[in-house]
Amino acid sequence: MNTTLTFSCNRFEDAQAHLSESYCRHRLVPLGGRPIELSHVSASFGTEAFNTLSYGAEIEVKANGFEGFYMFEMPLHGGVDISIGQQQAQSQPGRALLLSPGQRFHSRWKPDTYQWMLQISQKSIQSAFEKRAHRRLDAEIVFDPVIELGTPHGQFLQTAMSDLAHYMGNYDSAQGDMFQQRFDTVVELLISNLPYFRNGSPVPERLYATPRHVHRVVEIMQTRFHEALSVADLAVEVGVSERALYDGFQRYYQKPPYEVLMRIRMDVARSLIRKDDLPLSAVARRVGMPHQGRFSGLYRKTFGVRPLVDRRTRHKLKE
Repeated sequence: MNTTLTFSCNRFEDAQAHLSESYCRHRLVPLGGRPIELSHVSASFGTEAFNTLSYGAEIEVKANGFEGFYMFEMPLHGGVDISIGQQQAQSQPGRALLLSPGQRFHSRWKPDTYQWMLQISQKSIQSAFEKRAHRRLDAEIVFDPVIELGTPHGQFLQTAMSDLAHYMGNYDSAQGDMFQQRFDTVVELLISNLPYFRNGSPVPERLYATPRHVHRVVEIMQTRFHEALSVADLAVEVGVSERALYDGFQRYYQKPPYEVLMRIRMDVARSLIRKDDLPLSAVARRVGMPHQGRFSGLYRKTFGVRPLVDRRTRHKLKE
């Protein structure tokens, strides 16, 4: 172990300065009138670190995003509502988050939230990925942030984090190499089982091969997104039951088929909105969503801005 840092304070300004120095620039806004009671323990090993963090009070956090490292966050108490880019997510006991480098985030910590937080360098993720994939990583990967710990994979991951936390609480300097072993186990579970994105694709990839029927349905969605696709029809087309299709998407993408289809449609719609001057109704029809109100609502939910506002903003940037 290189260093262990224990920090606590009940002054808002001190908490903000400490976290900005430790991770990235933070803006903290206390909520609910309860005074902050920051408690932060960080045990670092080179570029990696295991942390525990609690604010005590309900608090809002705005940050520019981590640089050079991923942050795996596992609440033991309370929970966090978070906006990551345009994505909304929640963490709580039984549901963890993995934040990727460069993602701006805006979060709201519930009172008495207490988290384990594992800081993982980009180099460690890249090295582990290339070792398992037997190929060079040609682009930075952005993980789908939500991890359901109730799944078989999630339970393995939770056990590995508990093992690492137990080791940190009983650290013996004569067994320093044991941190690396436990750390590598967590990283291996993350890169080998979680969906991730590359090159801005709306459809996540996985390190290991996706089952044929799931892969085939994604291909259909990417080429026929404008059609009225139903899960029942897709299941018949690829020769599996609806349950098998739902289970396959949930296991390999942690999303139901319909949600993946909607994301594909929204990305195509955004490309049309930003490049062409098609009427909004025409864009909605082209992506298979003739109901303009529902289309606009989903667009705003996905990207955080209404379609026409997105178009005007894009045009202004080009001027």
